[in-house]
Amino acid sequence: MTGKQTAKLVGAKVATPTGESLGEVKEVVVDTKGNPSYAVISHGAVMGVGGKRTAVPWATVQTAMQDDKLIMDRTQPEQAPVLQGSKTPDASSGTWSRDADTYWRAKVSTRSTSPATGTSPSTPAPVPAPSKQY
Repeated sequence: MTGKQTAKLVGAKVATPTGESLGEVKEVVVDTKGNPSYAVISHGAVMGVGGKRTAVPWATVQTAMQDDKLIMDRTQPEQAPVLQGSKTPDASSGTWSRDADTYWRAKVSTRSTSPATGTSPSTPAPVPAPSKQY
């Protein structure tokens, strides 16, 4: 994605394969070279209040984009590690990014189909440990 395409991602809807709204992309974290590394999504809000923020690795974002929406199963953001506060995560800080990478890598590797197809994996994904907050 180019810089313009990355900027357009901010505000994009996060939805299930069936179209159910899960949240939206709030920001894109870039690395020291200016390349996108994570999309920070907000999810679980009720009428705009009480949402959680989760970092999704860029490789996952790129494979899950469909028609200007980030498509994922409902449980993926619900069980993902949660970012604390409203500040942009520091791309050089390892704890939150390591946990995000580990969580999303497990989610992607257990899927037998693309999130865009809406079909479930043939075997259920392992249930991760309770979400950590950072």
